[in-house]
Amino acid sequence: MKKQGIAWLLVACLLLGLTGCASQPSAQEMVESTATQETTTTPSNTTVATAADGTITYKEDSVEAEAGVEISGTTATITAAGTYTISGSCSNGQLVVDAPADSTVTLILDNLTLTSTDGPAINGQTGDLVIVLKGENTLTDTATYTQQDVDGEPDACLYSKDDLTISGEGSLTVTGN
Repeated sequence: MKKQGIAWLLVACLLLGLTGCASQPSAQEMVESTATQETTTTPSNTTVATAADGTITYKEDSVEAEAGVEISGTTATITAAGTYTISGSCSNGQLVVDAPADSTVTLILDNLTLTSTDGPAINGQTGDLVIVLKGENTLTDTATYTQQDVDGEPDACLYSKDDLTISGEGSLTVTGN
């Protein structure tokens, strides 16, 4: 009986050890996965996005976007954690990341050319920022920043107040004026 108990214990340990060896998704698989948008409704009947995945397309005089993004002129503001594919070209635009402080926003830059005439081209105000590069991407800022805080921030063409990670197979040219 004792040998049978030890054998079952060894089998159980072996099975537990194998479950720890399950393959983890690669960074590319995590970027390519899609998440379901979750929303909550506040008592004032205002819908607030808590997670989103979508696209933002810059055009010379407009921006098109999906859930979790507010548009004002040629400025797109991401307000929810998630993964966003950013593409297009604009000579007077800006991308602002203003998601919840404990969130992560992943930006897939896919042949993006973005020039800001009023501060950083990408302005990460809150939340960790992960940038994945696809294709050739170019960011350019203005020489004069009119919307700096008391600490003189933001103060860079690609600005992130929290953690910033850049990866991918594409290229990124940043011109800071």
